[in-house]
Amino acid sequence: MGGVGTHIVQLARLVGAVPVIAFDINPAVRERALELGADYAFDSRDENLKEKVAEATDGRMLDVAFDATGLKVTFEQALDCLTVGGRLVAVGLSTVDVVANTSYHCRFMRIGEAAAT
Repeated sequence: MGGVGTHIVQLARLVGAVPVIAFDINPAVRERALELGADYAFDSRDENLKEKVAEATDGRMLDVAFDATGLKVTFEQALDCLTVGGRLVAVGLSTVDVVANTSYHCRFMRIGEAAAT
């Protein structure tokens, strides 16, 4: 969780999102996320990640997820943790093509994009 993720956690807390869940592979970063207002901080490599999100949300899953890493694996993890009709905001997708699994209960809408070198 870099600078963008840190701001996402703080803004989510500020607007009253509950629960705020952060994901990172680094234990120190997860601890920082908790200090900044996250209710939970999970290791994104955890094989039981979806189950932990379900437990943290009383089975509802996520209404909104943000992926600020730009990696296909984290994008797909975020999709997998959404509730039906949930929204995924992808910040900084890389050149990796993301192919949505047809079992996801969502529709895709590209709101905007920009690139810089």
